[in-house]
Amino acid sequence: MKSYSKSLRLATILFLNLSLNLILLTSPVFAQYFTIEKFHSDITIHQNSSFIVRETIDVKFHRSRHGIYREIPFKYRDDFGKIMETPMEVLSVTDGSGKA
Repeated sequence: MKSYSKSLRLATILFLNLSLNLILLTSPVFAQYFTIEKFHSDITIHQNSSFIVRETIDVKFHRSRHGIYREIPFKYRDDFGKIMETPMEVLSVTDGSGKA
């Protein structure tokens, strides 16, 4: 009898956990209101080790939005735990019509 009760309790916990995960994953919080249709990068590396990256991102918005947020990682932690920073300068950002 104890084994049956324990199994039923475990099955109930698993069912509730799965149900909660399904509800959370289909929540609008996780929804993306845009689709990236094309992503292209042109990278120019100079002899002094500096480089220029030009990205072209074509985005289709499914709801009214003000644009996308592009995050570029520039801080890293090395194998010894030291934080390394890559110097970076954003030269420009424009929309599809060339406006800043």
